[in-house]
Amino acid sequence: MWQTILDALFAILKVFYSFTKDWGLAIILMTIVFRILVWPLMTKQVRSTVGMQKLQPLMKEIQEKYADDKQKQSEEMMKLYKDQKVSPFSGCLPMILQLPLLFAFYSMLAIGRLNTKTHIYAGGGPLWRYLGGTGTHPADKVAPFLKFIHLPGVKLPGFLPDIMTTPDMVLQAHGGWHNILGALPTLWPYLLVVLLFAAGSLIPMLMMPGGNSQNKTMGLFMSVFMLFIGFSIPAGAVLYYDVSTFFAVGQQAFIQRRMRLEEEEEIKEIIAEEDNDKKKGKGKNASKPLPAGKDSGQGASKSKNTAANNGSKKKNTQGTGSKSGSKK
Repeated sequence: MWQTILDALFAILKVFYSFTKDWGLAIILMTIVFRILVWPLMTKQVRSTVGMQKLQPLMKEIQEKYADDKQKQSEEMMKLYKDQKVSPFSGCLPMILQLPLLFAFYSMLAIGRLNTKTHIYAGGGPLWRYLGGTGTHPADKVAPFLKFIHLPGVKLPGFLPDIMTTPDMVLQAHGGWHNILGALPTLWPYLLVVLLFAAGSLIPMLMMPGGNSQNKTMGLFMSVFMLFIGFSIPAGAVLYYDVSTFFAVGQQAFIQRRMRLEEEEEIKEIIAEEDNDKKKGKGKNASKPLPAGKDSGQGASKSKNTAANNGSKKKNTQGTGSKSGSKK
């Protein structure tokens, strides 16, 4: 089942490669298309997450009010979520969508590892096999990203000489950590995508309005964790995650700005409605002149004007009382 999914993803990737002739660009285009397809879902997620942030004061009140009754507290919380149409799990959605595809790209771009005892390569992904890797032979080609770029000191062309290679593999090829300075001419592009890989876990947390320190701490922890695991992930899989994450960051900024504009428009409409109600109230008073000659009628008219100006629900009752007073 999993192999079928990998083969299907690789077939889609080959379609994009047929246009770009660059495996890295093919991954970028494939990622952007995927993000566009899930745009409505991500819009709903961002709106729900922002809504959760705005509910923090009400949630705190419920927690304090029912501090001794956890069951009642949970019931009131769920009622609040339902009334406000938000989900407490909405913030997990990006990670739920990201991680399966990240693992799929990891498997799809994995290089076969040579068993020194059997001299058989095992674990190679679809791209590695497509480029000539078999059970007994390594791939005879590389998959560069931006292959028209030639970096100084690097024999292979491309900004990333091989998207199937991990930063750790590049470092080990140059003698390990004790020779990191000698490895930098080849290693620095891989380090760059890994740093973006880590930053992508922190930036969305910092962008959330009213974000608390707990969320920021969690984002910082996740960025360090991503920095650690990014060293052992093929550069193409990290590239996918970088593009996907920063596309989502741009989408989040766009949606939040749109939500602010919508709120401003709602406030303007409410103010305009209140101004219209005031003008209508003044117009009604002007169109009904005070009756002359009878004190009771004048008193009744004054009570009508007062009720109209205050918007009171007792207007009809006062009017009825005025009429009865006039008859008497």
